[in-house]
Amino acid sequence: VSRKDERKPLRLKEIDYSKEDRISLGMPEVDRLLGGGIVPGSLVLVGGEPGIGKSTLSLQIPLCCPSLGTLYVTGEESARQVKMRADRLSSGGKRPGGQAADADNVDILCETNIDNIIEEAAANRPELMIVDSVQTMYASSMESTPCSPGQIKEVGAMLLRFAKESGGPVI
Repeated sequence: VSRKDERKPLRLKEIDYSKEDRISLGMPEVDRLLGGGIVPGSLVLVGGEPGIGKSTLSLQIPLCCPSLGTLYVTGEESARQVKMRADRLSSGGKRPGGQAADADNVDILCETNIDNIIEEAAANRPELMIVDSVQTMYASSMESTPCSPGQIKEVGAMLLRFAKESGGPVI
């Protein structure tokens, strides 16, 4: 299907999704919440009160799914802080599945400029990108500060566009 054809309206009864494989995230509860796994090219926003465990959940996903090459982007924490959390989650250096927390499938990027993040993701083509968290990111094309409503909307729109164009899911 060409890009131009994707923009034309389709009749609902003509849409075939049987070939659409959902990606298991290795956590049955999360997979169930997402309807059987995450859909390629989708953007999933995780929200909640501060301290409820959004970052912890976001890091558990690639640790529980070692077959999924993941780019974990952190705007709030250093790479070292992320590693310390991964080790804590892994109870003595072991993942929930009993594997070491030193996973080959997770690359950590400490960055807040969304243009740089998308450039890195486009170059490396991760199977999953996790951005923690969207309110710390900014688009250099906008003059407002990170965490402003305009920046959050623009960053969210850029992440959605990247997910749709690359086919890789973004959390």
